[in-house]
Amino acid sequence: MGSAPTPARANRYLVPLHRNAPYLSIHAVNIYVRDQDRSLRFYVDQLGFDLAFDAKLQTGGRWVAVAPPDGSAVLTLVAPEPDSKEYALIGRSTQVVFVTEDVTSKYAEWRRRGVLFNHNAALETCEV
Repeated sequence: MGSAPTPARANRYLVPLHRNAPYLSIHAVNIYVRDQDRSLRFYVDQLGFDLAFDAKLQTGGRWVAVAPPDGSAVLTLVAPEPDSKEYALIGRSTQVVFVTEDVTSKYAEWRRRGVLFNHNAALETCEV
């Protein structure tokens, strides 16, 4: 359904790295979902993310994650148990922000891929 994330492009950072400071970045963010397969298809097929990993856990659960094309972070798609407090977080805003050099082009591309956008003032959010 996807491939391994591509390495981040060299010397392409939104915030410059300082030589005297150690490198620090976001590695993974949990996204709580009801259906891991459906969410995986959304991120890979519609948003163009790469499959980072998809593994069966010894507990019988599944560990699945996607990464943006630059490989800068991993979104772990977690399907919590219905009786857990995390289950109530499904469908709520994640506060995850995507950044692109060309918003208009990315918007058009995602629309062509079937992403639905809610128009709310100046903000646009996409739904799984």
